Amino acid sequence: MIFQMKTNTKHQLRDFHKLASMFNNWINELSVLKSQHTVASYRTSMRLYIQDYLVNEKGLAFKRFDISTAFSKNTMKEWLEWLQNARDNMPQTVNLRLSNLCAFLQYASDNDIGYMEYYLNAKSIKPRKIIPTKVSGMNEAALETLINTPNTRTRIGLRDTVIMGLMFATGARINEVLSLRIRDLKLPKKNGIDGRVTFLGKGNKYRTIALLEASVKQLILYIKVFHGTQPNLDDLVFYSNTKGRKSKITQRAIDFRLKKYAEMAREKCDEVPKSLHSHQFRHSRATLWIKEGHNLVAVSRLLGHESVITTMHYLDITPQMMSEAMQKALDVADVEQEWKDEEDMMAYFNF
Repeated sequence: MIFQMKTNTKHQLRDFHKLASMFNNWINELSVLKSQHTVASYRTSMRLYIQDYLVNEKGLAFKRFDISTAFSKNTMKEWLEWLQNARDNMPQTVNLRLSNLCAFLQYASDNDIGYMEYYLNAKSIKPRKIIPTKVSGMNEAALETLINTPNTRTRIGLRDTVIMGLMFATGARINEVLSLRIRDLKLPKKNGIDGRVTFLGKGNKYRTIALLEASVKQLILYIKVFHGTQPNLDDLVFYSNTKGRKSKITQRAIDFRLKKYAEMAREKCDEVPKSLHSHQFRHSRATLWIKEGHNLVAVSRLLGHESVITTMHYLDITPQMMSEAMQKALDVADVEQEWKDEEDMMAYFNF
């Protein structure tokens, strides 16, 4: 369906140029505050909306630009449908595009109150429902071979061994592990079993998990090597040296090293996944907790999931297990959580 546009060309040209100007100002400001990857994501989302959808797909013309139609709730909802159906975007990607559009409209409304209506339109759209992706775990032989692959006589080898061991021991997300500060660890002064780690998970929710003795010993050794005998409580546990500063290690860097270790480990154990990624440690731990007899409610809390249903999808739980878990969930009391032309028109946006 082609948009039916109003005919006040002078006002529509003015609105279009104002929109383009605000977009470019927004991108310039983001370039100072955000990473290149984030800025590129915002720019792509806006290009998909204005150029690919409004102009190319719906026939919005430069001289007949109607901002009230362009940013109506129905138009934005139809765009999301187009992203998912015509472009085969996953729900996660569709939600990201909507979030980026909302961010721009919020910026625009801060600069021009007339855009507040369009921002509220976007905010009122419900995001797509996302079912957690099922991830394959690893068996004990693969895990043991993989974790023992790094050369712990080197600093990097020791660090990577401790990271892998901690991910498996706690079932934590990689970002939760890389975000740990010294103050988040409660370790005995000497080797022992009374150790705990507190993660800040999704939704800014904390959860505390007890550490196995092996993990405690690894962490005590690691901290002595990397932080000395009097570590700064505010320092990142795992860090990379960047011009003399302790910087957070990127997930991409860890994933790169994991793939390297997986390739080496497969020479000894062909059950190590070829395309290894950090989430497989978390899935392996969760699966083992279930095998050890922990009920789904407890495992859900250990993983930091908001609901047992999320854990069921995550672990591909059978209907019978789901029924049993729901009954247990009802029986468990609430527990405090620790844990000029049409082509030229696009030039104004610098997509």
